[in-house]
Amino acid sequence: MAVGVAAAVLGLLPWILAGLRLPLQNLWREEITSAADMPIALLPFNQYTAGLLAAVILVGGGIAGAAARALRTR
Repeated sequence: MAVGVAAAVLGLLPWILAGLRLPLQNLWREEITSAADMPIALLPFNQYTAGLLAAVILVGGGIAGAAARALRTR
């Protein structure tokens, strides 16, 4: 369980270091001009960041799989 949590945090680390703020979007009802006004999100759900979202999920899963394989008992 701890390996999975650590892998998830490592996979999300680039997004966490970027501040967890959604990128500016043109879909809001109000005019938002600053990235600091955007809401905080655990995952970057946005029509322009599908590649980043896939990378964040795949890196965490890959780290968890590699750690599980390395730590298994024989």
